[in-house]
Amino acid sequence: MVRALHGLLPDGTTSPTPRPLQKGMVSGSPKSRVNVVLKAMKGLQSINKIPDGSSLPFGHQGLTVIYGENGAGKSGYARVLKRACRARDTQERILPNVYGTTVAVPARATFKLSVNGGPEQEVEWEDGKASDDILTNITVFDARCARVILDEKNEVTYLPYGAHVFEALVSVLNWIRQQIEAEKPKPEPLQWPDITLATKPGIFLAGFTHDTNEKEVEDAAAWADDDADKLEELTKQLAQLEANDPIKQAAKLRSFKERVTNLKKHIEQRAAALADERLGKLKQMLDALAEAKKSVELASQATLQEEPLRGAGESAWQILYDAAKDYSTKHAYPDDEFPVVGDESHCVFCMQPLSEDAKQRLLRFKAFMEQAAKKKHEDAKKALDSAVESFEALNNKAAADQNGNTIDELMQRDEKVATAAESCLTAIHSRLEYFDQLISGRETGEIPPLPNSPAKALTKIIVALEKEAEGLEKAVDPTERDKLKNEKAEFLARKCFADNRAKILAYLADLKTAHKCDQALASTDTAAITRKGKSVVSEALTPQLRDAVQSELELLGADHLPLSLRPSGRRGETLHQLELKGATSGRKVSLTDVLSEGEQRVVALAGFFAEVGLGQHSCPVVLDDPVSSLDHRYRSTIAARLVSESRKRQVLVFTHDIAFLLDLQEKAGELDGVHFTAQTVLQQNEAAGVPNEGLPWHAMLVRRRLEYLRNTLKEIKVLCGTGQAEYDKKAAFLYALLRETWEAAIEEVLFNKAVVRHGSQVQTLRLKQVSVTTEQYKAIDANMSKCSKWMAGHDKSKKLDIHRPAPNEISADIDTLSTFVKECKKAGEALRKEREIALGPATAEIG
Repeated sequence: MVRALHGLLPDGTTSPTPRPLQKGMVSGSPKSRVNVVLKAMKGLQSINKIPDGSSLPFGHQGLTVIYGENGAGKSGYARVLKRACRARDTQERILPNVYGTTVAVPARATFKLSVNGGPEQEVEWEDGKASDDILTNITVFDARCARVILDEKNEVTYLPYGAHVFEALVSVLNWIRQQIEAEKPKPEPLQWPDITLATKPGIFLAGFTHDTNEKEVEDAAAWADDDADKLEELTKQLAQLEANDPIKQAAKLRSFKERVTNLKKHIEQRAAALADERLGKLKQMLDALAEAKKSVELASQATLQEEPLRGAGESAWQILYDAAKDYSTKHAYPDDEFPVVGDESHCVFCMQPLSEDAKQRLLRFKAFMEQAAKKKHEDAKKALDSAVESFEALNNKAAADQNGNTIDELMQRDEKVATAAESCLTAIHSRLEYFDQLISGRETGEIPPLPNSPAKALTKIIVALEKEAEGLEKAVDPTERDKLKNEKAEFLARKCFADNRAKILAYLADLKTAHKCDQALASTDTAAITRKGKSVVSEALTPQLRDAVQSELELLGADHLPLSLRPSGRRGETLHQLELKGATSGRKVSLTDVLSEGEQRVVALAGFFAEVGLGQHSCPVVLDDPVSSLDHRYRSTIAARLVSESRKRQVLVFTHDIAFLLDLQEKAGELDGVHFTAQTVLQQNEAAGVPNEGLPWHAMLVRRRLEYLRNTLKEIKVLCGTGQAEYDKKAAFLYALLRETWEAAIEEVLFNKAVVRHGSQVQTLRLKQVSVTTEQYKAIDANMSKCSKWMAGHDKSKKLDIHRPAPNEISADIDTLSTFVKECKKAGEALRKEREIALGPATAEIG
């Protein structure tokens, strides 16, 4: 509908017609108020693991309790009631049996009921379809439908029944906003290199809005053959200008000038470095080194010729000596001068103590290494190494290759200067080869001649190139070229616009759609709903409702909670906010920091009962697990409140809490005129939610348990002998139940319910008829032991492959318990009379 209002519906799609909210659309607010009696749910189909065709009957008046353990299938029935009766929460899905093999169909059920005391009628319900208005007379309460909710700020708020439609409307609008936001186009501005803001198409494209007309786009996208011819002509004209561009020509000249400058520097540096006097000095260094080497050899022969090993004094030996000296001064004897020849000294080579001969030998070595000839040889070698390093740096292959290319270009400009430069480079190369021969000790001959330097001629060319470049730059006139460039850019932009016409129209369509989406989003503002909801809630917050809530809190044992109500509207929610009266804290108190989870549930129930009471009708109410999170104190008061309410209307309670079930049964028995009906849903084999009339096993009285045991024995009796394995299995289970019945008999009969499991009291007055005799103890011990022997799962149990007792023996064991119960009751009654007499005053004989 929002899309239709703002032109966002696709062609051929229609929107639904809005329907105003009316009575009968929500639970508790029926179209017409009638008295309904819900008698049964029947014909269930595709509802969780509940078998298709299942029926769940309800007591026609008073209180009906539907008990089921967790996972037994109880919630499936409750979900159907919530959906069919249009409870506040409709988000909880009803799934079929996910393990089923048949094709799933929508959940279905039939409600058997009567209206205003009339004849029975059946109302069909199918999930996904609008339920019959008559079912909205039934009000449902559970944790999700509670009138006390926790909002995002963790504040406890009270929502009057029916006012949730405002919150639901806000949720719908927020969902619509999300959908529209997701569908809203988010067009990125169109950009192409050929369409710039300096062109008319660029300016037009940049100014696009949702108001831009498609015809304007079509006109701007026009492109004809004449336009293509003109663009081609402009491209050719600019290409010619570019080829003869003075600026580019000047740049080329300066690049050539830089290379010639580098060539000049190369020749000058190497001609100076390889001059005759430098090479002659190098030759002298080589000769001096050779003479020094001879002197060292003679000194070595004179000083070290008597040493036991050959080669002492030569280069390899000197390296070894220097290494030993370095090790001694840095590590072995860092504080002593090398060599260390004291009394406790060791050889730094072999690590052994030094003999006198070894000490003298080390001293001779030192004398040799420190004599003048050796020093002279070392100085000559260092000087030569430095010179050689500087000469070797001159041999740069990359520079030589670059200079070769420069000379090729120079030939085109001045062949004479280029030839002179080439000759000079060749001579330099020859002198470098001479240097290599000299260093390697090969025959060198005469030093190759070095021609006159072309440096001056190269300098003239460098100056001339700069002048030419400057002249070209001064002659540039960019006006005509810029005009052609601008004209070409305009045509390129037009062509690009035409080529992308479809994309541009799509972009414009997205802009228009995005604008419509913005208008649609603005129409989903929830402020007006918040104001209306607050007004409605304020009207609903009558003194009677306030008083009713307070009265219910008292009935539920929560009158210690000093709560007050005030209207609140926030983001479409229409609430009554609960506040602590008399709170002295200077800050705003969050009730979830004060109220426990159970107290919040009690407040929810108080609000529920207050509204039901003010509704002035007697239609059924359904409560699903109303005492979740509550302790025994609140559980008892709520049980009493539900029983009291069941005197006015039909009350259906779903619970998994057996203690609460027993509380309801007890309170119903204490109040005259209350009808109490119990139903149990069980999980059997692969199915769940199998209905069973009456209380669950653990809540049954001993009398009912004995009936159940006898009936079960009749069912399995036929298996004895024919299906022995199955019989043994079921008989073992029967003995387990018999053992539990003995335990129940102890609690109910022998101890007269003085202490009850799941109860919260110890009733000492019931001890009046409690006594355990030795014979009773022996009977209990013997029969409990026998049950433990034949049941399964007990540490004393026989294995299942051992046959269980025959049906006649089991029947006798059941009769034994029945007799025990009768005798206990008889003995207890006698004991009661005896103790009542004992508690009274003694009477004297008279007469």
